[in-house]
Amino acid sequence: MALEPESVTAGSTRVEYVCPMHPDMVRDAPGTCPICGMTLEPRTIELAGPINHELVDMARRMWVSAGLALPTLLLAMSNMIPDQPVQRALGLNVILWSQLFLSTPVVLSGAWPFFVRGLASVRIGNRIRADSDGA
Repeated sequence: MALEPESVTAGSTRVEYVCPMHPDMVRDAPGTCPICGMTLEPRTIELAGPINHELVDMARRMWVSAGLALPTLLLAMSNMIPDQPVQRALGLNVILWSQLFLSTPVVLSGAWPFFVRGLASVRIGNRIRADSDGA
């Protein structure tokens, strides 16, 4: 299906939102694709367009996750330090529980959008299908 140009009405453009995986799925408002669960993107990109709230949310999630993952990594690798001073100071149980409490928000909050879209895809029954012609 060929993409038609957006219609122009009274000096303003009508924005259409399209699924990146299913270009025939066109909506008048942002949201998610009912077929695959991906976020609908504007058909045309403008330099001075509106704020991409999904990008802002994902950037915030990434920075919070990175802030919690770094101490988890340092605690996990602390047994590689000669004489293991961290294990002696804190004890193995404190280190293990700290890793659990630091990594749980990373998995649940940081990856939440991926879990939601994955669950939606499973509910819909959408599977990745290879084209018969290999294109």
